[in-house]
Amino acid sequence: MLICWETLDEDRDGSDWLTSDYDSYGDEIPDGNPMATSASYDNNTGLALTPDNWLISQSLDFSPYSATDNLELSWDARGADADWANENYTVYVAIGNEVSDFTASTTTFNEIVGENGGDGVFVSRTLDLSAFAGESNVYFAFRHHDVSDQFALNIDNIAISSTLSVNDFESNTFTHYYNSELKTLNFESPAMALTSIEIYSILGQNVMTKSLSNTTESLNISSLTDGVYLAKVNIEGNYKTIKFVKN
Repeated sequence: MLICWETLDEDRDGSDWLTSDYDSYGDEIPDGNPMATSASYDNNTGLALTPDNWLISQSLDFSPYSATDNLELSWDARGADADWANENYTVYVAIGNEVSDFTASTTTFNEIVGENGGDGVFVSRTLDLSAFAGESNVYFAFRHHDVSDQFALNIDNIAISSTLSVNDFESNTFTHYYNSELKTLNFESPAMALTSIEIYSILGQNVMTKSLSNTTESLNISSLTDGVYLAKVNIEGNYKTIKFVKN
C-alpha cells in the first residue's frame, strides 16, 4: 500500500508508517483490507512511543481544474484499539513536499480521532482542496504526532474527488457509462455538444486528451492500463469530472 508514498520517521525511533491487514474476526486470517498504520505503543516491547511520523503523497497535478471545480481530499481514520484510541494526527496540503512546506500551509486538518467517534471504528473525513485548483505540484501528507502511549492510528480509503459547482449545466442530463467488453467510455449530453475530454490517472497524470463535437460520443480507451481514472469533460465551456474504473 505504501509503495507510492514517502515516509519520514522524524522522531527517529525506528518506528515508521507501515501496512497492516488486521484479523478482525479472530480466525487467524487477515481481512484482506491493508491500511496505513503508525503506532504510539510498541506491543512487542511494552514501551510507549512518541511518534512524529509523516506519510507523504506523490506529486499531484491539479492544473486541469479551475476555481469552479470543488476539489476534495477524503480518507477514513481510527484509533485501532477502542480503549486506547486518542491518536493525534494532522493532514497537510502544500505546493512542495518538504516538512517546512507542509507546516507553513494554511490548508490543514487536525484531530484526536478517538475523541471524535474514531475509537476502534473508522470515521470519514474530508478536506477542501479548491485553493489548489490550477496548481501542478501539489502534495498532501498525514502526520501522526503529539501523542504517546495509546496504540495505533489507522488511515484508509484515501481519495481525491471533484464535484460540480452549482452553476455547472444543472439542466443538462449528461450521462456516461463504461463498456468493459468494447473498452469504450460512452457519453451523452442531449442539450449541449461535448467539446473535449481529458483523462487523468489517479495521481493526476494526463493519459489522454481528445477533441469532441457531438452530443453523443464513444471513446476507445483500450490503450489504457487497467485502473482508476478521472475524466474531465468539457461541454461548451462547462466542466464535469467523473471517476471510472477501466478493466
